[in-house]
Amino acid sequence: MKRKYPIIPTLVFSVIAILSYFVINQLRVSPIKDDLLRQDILRELDLMEYENDKTPNKKDLKGLTRLSHHFDNESKQSVHTLQSLQHAIELEKIVINFNEIDDIRPLKNLKSYIH
Repeated sequence: MKRKYPIIPTLVFSVIAILSYFVINQLRVSPIKDDLLRQDILRELDLMEYENDKTPNKKDLKGLTRLSHHFDNESKQSVHTLQSLQHAIELEKIVINFNEIDDIRPLKNLKSYIH
């Protein structure tokens, strides 16, 4: 007896659909590990309305040309990592004063960066 819906093509289609979902979601994940830095980047890119989702992503970071973050004496919160700024290939100016950053390697390959 021939089946009307073969199981193997259905399983293959299901696996492809699930993998596609995860790949697309991975593209949307923000590479920014530091929440304060993320807030500053959202503000600079005028994307604050997306504060509660996975923005900015790597594509958004490519449009970042300047970034400022100043230590907040009131909250005592500071930026700890610049990880993800390697994707901000158009970054020309960055000001991050009085924060706890010990690794600036994410900035090393930026071509537009002005010292």
